[in-house]
Amino acid sequence: MYGYYLNYDGVECSVYESQVLTLYKLLKKSMDIKLINFNRSEGFNKNFKDKCTDSDIYSIIKNKKYDFIIDKNHIESVKSIIQNERKKDDKIILHCRGIYGSYIGIKIKQQLEQYNIKVIADFRGATIEEYKLRFEDTGIIKKLMIYNLIIFIRHIEKFVYRNSDFVLCVSNKLKQYLFDNYGAKKDIFVIPTCLDINRGNFCLQDRARIREQYKLEDKFVFVYCGGGQKWQCPDKVVHEFSILKRYISNAYLLILTKDNEVFQKYLSDINSEDYLILSVSHSDVSKYLSGCDCAFLIRENNMTNTVASPTKFAEYLNCSLPVIVSRGIGDIDYIIDKYKVGIYLTDFDSNVKSKIINVVKENFKTAISKYYSWDKNIKKILIIYNNIFNI
Repeated sequence: MYGYYLNYDGVECSVYESQVLTLYKLLKKSMDIKLINFNRSEGFNKNFKDKCTDSDIYSIIKNKKYDFIIDKNHIESVKSIIQNERKKDDKIILHCRGIYGSYIGIKIKQQLEQYNIKVIADFRGATIEEYKLRFEDTGIIKKLMIYNLIIFIRHIEKFVYRNSDFVLCVSNKLKQYLFDNYGAKKDIFVIPTCLDINRGNFCLQDRARIREQYKLEDKFVFVYCGGGQKWQCPDKVVHEFSILKRYISNAYLLILTKDNEVFQKYLSDINSEDYLILSVSHSDVSKYLSGCDCAFLIRENNMTNTVASPTKFAEYLNCSLPVIVSRGIGDIDYIIDKYKVGIYLTDFDSNVKSKIINVVKENFKTAISKYYSWDKNIKKILIIYNNIFNI
């Protein structure tokens, strides 16, 4: 059995290292698999080839601006790889990340019908809802254009869902969303965004160093880690911190982001001595999280977030951080209610500090290992791989 992992988001994907490359490397330990990235820039593509020493990682150029423009060269490029490397009686799995990569995979299967190919469509979210959200503040003419685009994307999403041999998705709510929109499908499995629980976890030495370096020894430190995009609710993070400050006099806000300016405009009413904004490398994030006491994960109430599986939730837990969350984010409500690893925004009152302190930290590892561990979920994926030709 041979595998190809098609990553349509390319190496520019924000979770390329933690989600794409990690999955590929884990699969490679058990089978013959190759990673195909669809990248935007030719210059970036050349730079990637110069640095990449893994001959089983391919790079294909895609449209520089619009993901939904899939031309025949995308399909032909992957077809050529398969035809050059595989025989017609080989068992071949095309594991495709996202609906556009999955569309390419299905088209390849249809055109190479003499080959023994199975396609796994890996849904990472509700693509149509993401487009609606991205363009909700545009003018009427652009909204009409987006309306027609959404009809086109819905066709792709439906085509992928109905023609793939197996479907993976990141949450039970996304699974239900697909059921509701495109009908029941027998072969569908939930694999949330995962992490290596043995890396990026809590470190007591890092905690002591960070708190000493930034003079946080007497502070109760809340942390936000992520971008300043509207859907990540930077304004609400600051607002909720201001509420917490009323109940916790030594509350302090650490913001780990590359979007400094976005947060600065919301922090005008917060004392400069009560917050710090830093931009740190991905490899150092856990060191800073270890120095904190509680984390924010706030999202708007919309379908994009309802079906999501934010990686940050598991990363926070892995650094022994109770999480303050808004309700309705993917399957997080279920995990919070079952394992008591965080509190909801609606739980804020004069006893909020004790509620945070009394979060059951002993359950952090249990929740992570059960839902978010790569070790556990890679076994599930390999079972699907091994059984897919019998479906």
